[in-house]
Amino acid sequence: MVLRGCLWLLAAYLVSRVSSLSFFVQETALDHRPTLWGWALTWAAIALGLLDLYFVFKGWGKVHQSASSFYNAGQVSWVSFVVYSAILSPFCEEAVIRGFLYRAFRGSYGIFVSTLLVLCIQVYFHWGLISHDWIALFLLLAGGILLCLIREYTGNSWNCVLFHAAYNTTVLRQWPVVIIGMIIALFFCARDARPREMHKAVIP
Repeated sequence: MVLRGCLWLLAAYLVSRVSSLSFFVQETALDHRPTLWGWALTWAAIALGLLDLYFVFKGWGKVHQSASSFYNAGQVSWVSFVVYSAILSPFCEEAVIRGFLYRAFRGSYGIFVSTLLVLCIQVYFHWGLISHDWIALFLLLAGGILLCLIREYTGNSWNCVLFHAAYNTTVLRQWPVVIIGMIIALFFCARDARPREMHKAVIP
């Protein structure tokens, strides 16, 4: 999984054909820290995660088989999976999907079409998870739409990373990580924050 995430980033960097890594960071909107707007919107990710757990509890949704296998494999494997799900996976996916692909689509299409194309890519790469679980499909589409809107209107991919990480840790029931992470994120987002209205990002 780690290798796959790194390969995604490498592929996006090579396809972008930018002259340096710093330009790639700028083009994917990773050059600014997450914002207070992003932190506030992250609570929607926690709500989606709680909704997922509720559906599983009621028997309407299915338990994530990969998470179960890592949990049963022992503490080291489980901790590694949690770290991957909370940090590496959100960063790699959002840098590539919202940071690179969404911006690339917005160069030629409007918000609706760009979001639809990104959702199609997400469905393809998560097909094993959602093919037999309509609840997972619904949550994937809802979360994907919200992430595209966050990217569009805040112009900051770190907000998307924060949203994605909060959802993953909530679904994995890592409550200390969720609580401590949100507190740290609030401090980080508020530090040196300058008051400004939420605005539509300029995505050429």
